Amino acid sequence: MRLTIFSRLLIGFLVIFVLLMGGTVYGIFNLYQLNKGTRKITRIDNRILDLKEKLADSFLSQLRFEKKFTLTKDPSIYNQYLSAKKDFTNFFSEILSLVDTPEKSKSLSQIKITYSRYQSLAEEEMGLIQASPPSFKRKYEQQIEKAGDEILEELKRLEAYTRQDIHQRMKALDQAGTSAQKRAIFMSAVAIGLALAISLLI
Repeated sequence: MRLTIFSRLLIGFLVIFVLLMGGTVYGIFNLYQLNKGTRKITRIDNRILDLKEKLADSFLSQLRFEKKFTLTKDPSIYNQYLSAKKDFTNFFSEILSLVDTPEKSKSLSQIKITYSRYQSLAEEEMGLIQASPPSFKRKYEQQIEKAGDEILEELKRLEAYTRQDIHQRMKALDQAGTSAQKRAIFMSAVAIGLALAISLLI
């Protein structure tokens, strides 16, 4: 059965329409994926980096107030130490809810273990300072310093993991964008080619 001009036109435009709709749906899907990747960077990775800095600052404050208290035995200094401790706990809880890779989870687990050791040493030291002469001070200082160095080093490692994830996600977004652009150009070229072919066949 020979197709009429109208039938050929209708079929041709339907094919073009399907191609254009397919390209539009594909473009929307890719845009969604790109936005999802961008949100991960802004809402997760950047927030983790921000919280890492806050954890480091609050921990350094604890070290500072703990040392001051062992020298002054001033209750107000101890209260500042407790405030910094509370901040650290809150920041840690939030960052724990954000981590999305095994490496970062492992890093936080190590920080938690070492921080618990630091807390035990610091509380024990400050408790004994109030009850007896600080003849044992050097022993605690060495252990607390070691725990502090380990925590700060692990926080640096957490930052490195996070920055690596940002780099990988940015690379994936760039590749996805390039792929989407190439596919859009290809589908547009096919649609234009079909339109030309239809115009020649009429």
